[in-house]
Amino acid sequence: MQDDKKWYTISEAAKYLGVSPDTLRRWEKAGKISAPKRTAGGARRYSKELLDEILGEGKEEKISQPKKKAQAPAKKTSFLIGLIVLIITLAILLPILFFLF
Repeated sequence: MQDDKKWYTISEAAKYLGVSPDTLRRWEKAGKISAPKRTAGGARRYSKELLDEILGEGKEEKISQPKKKAQAPAKKTSFLIGLIVLIITLAILLPILFFLF
């Protein structure tokens, strides 16, 4: 009996999910996703149902990750801004103080 499902190659599946093929391999190895179907030659084939399941599971993770990543650069940015303000202030005040004393 023939399987009428559409099966995606790893490259097509990666493109559909917006990740690299290596990411799909790592997720499979780590057990984060269920193993795809394999061809006789061992190539991975992903069903649309599996890809949609992966997308559904990843929504919460994708939403929470940018918040964590955004916090670190904000701290670096505020530090750099403070440092720049300090340097500019010193560049203005030091000549004035030197001239006065």
